[in-house]
This record gives sequence, C-alpha cells and structure tokens, in this order.
Amino acid sequence: MAALQMEKILVLKEFYQEIKQQSKKQKEPKNLKNKNEHRFFYKQKSKLMCYHLKTNYGGTEAVIDDNCGISKFYSIAGTLADSLKVKFLNQVDDADTLDWDFKYKKFFLTLHYNIFNGVSILPQNITNKERVNKAVEEVADFLERNAY
Repeated sequence: MAALQMEKILVLKEFYQEIKQQSKKQKEPKNLKNKNEHRFFYKQKSKLMCYHLKTNYGGTEAVIDDNCGISKFYSIAGTLADSLKVKFLNQVDDADTLDWDFKYKKFFLTLHYNIFNGVSILPQNITNKERVNKAVEEVADFLERNAY
C-alpha cells in the first residue's frame, strides 16, 4: 500500500516537472505594452475555463476542467501541494472517482475527479457559506492563473 502511494507521488512529481518545463517554453502573446497587460490577458482568457455550480446544501463547486484525464488531476494536485502548500489529509481512490481532501485557510475542501465530470473543487461541509465558497473560488482562481 505504501509502495503504491510512493509510486503515485513519484509519477505526480515527474508529471508536474514536465508541465512546468512546457509552460516555460510557451510563447508570450506579442504586442502587449507591459507585463501587467500580459497577466490581464491570461486572466481574461482563463475565466472561460472554469465555472461554478451550486451544490444541494448551498456550497460552490468550482469545475476546473470538465473534459480531462487523470494526469491533469495529478498535475493539479501537485500544483496545490507545491504552490499553496496544502497537505492532502484523506485520499479516496475508486475505480472512476478520486476524492482528495485538504485544508485551505481553515476550511476543509475536496479535490474531486470523475472520469465523466472531470476535475472540480468543492467544500466538505458548510458552516459559513460565504467564507467557504470564497475559499473555493480563491483556489479555483489560483488554478486558472496557473493555466488549468
């Protein structure tokens, strides 16, 4: 069991490094006046990638990508672990669904993957709807800025 988890971590790290190298090779858009305009360009472009759904109990589910493979899930998990320094507390791996729980700013969130629905982030429980939903949106915005 531990060997399987270590293998997953190694695959995740290798994939994340490969993605990082590919993103460095991408060309920046031309005819932009300054770096801030460059960031604005990508921020505006990325808003089309993610959308938010409301769960039955009033929580926000941020859909990062609704048509992707498991490798993108592992890449997103690696980005969260490396950049936001989150630790995954519980990992449930089923045949067609992965649910990895993590804590972000005192809120327990779930990174969810399903082969039919893609990757999304949702809160585990709602105690303060506005603050929890804001935390979900912050993580989703962070991932959008990092080209997911």
